[in-house]
Amino acid sequence: MIEIELTVPEIERAARAGLDARLRGLAGGWRQRIESGGNWMAWANHINGSLGEYCVAKWLGGGWQGMRFDTRGEGDVGRVEVRTTINEKEPQLVVYQNDEPARLFVLVVGQGPKWKIAGYERAKNAMLDCYKMQKYANGPPQFFVPVSKLRTDFAWLREWMLKGKAA
Repeated sequence: MIEIELTVPEIERAARAGLDARLRGLAGGWRQRIESGGNWMAWANHINGSLGEYCVAKWLGGGWQGMRFDTRGEGDVGRVEVRTTINEKEPQLVVYQNDEPARLFVLVVGQGPKWKIAGYERAKNAMLDCYKMQKYANGPPQFFVPVSKLRTDFAWLREWMLKGKAA
């Protein structure tokens, strides 16, 4: 795992970007993918997600522009999607049925000021029946990949993200 520590100004910047994303979503009629805990959880998801994205960008040396709703072919950070969880006891990478199978997803774990980049996997490798679970009654099944099953060749990941090598 890669450990990342954010400063208070970095946490503030990322948290404000998450707040901003939630406000833009409300103004645009955007709905949360899965109603997992009510409206307050949507706010928390945006802020935590934003913090995770910032951690990955910091690890790469910068370049994070804040959360976007329509990435138009780009990932959250460069070419990757970032998923963040505060569940440090049993972290899992969550992948949705409508995620692009070829996309690479990075899992960030923590609550700050310290986080960990725990691993990564392509969506197509996460979309296996053994990871499929109907966790929320009002949403489609999702894929929950345990951190122990994620790839952890972080040197490869960093090079791939910085140089754009094909995976």
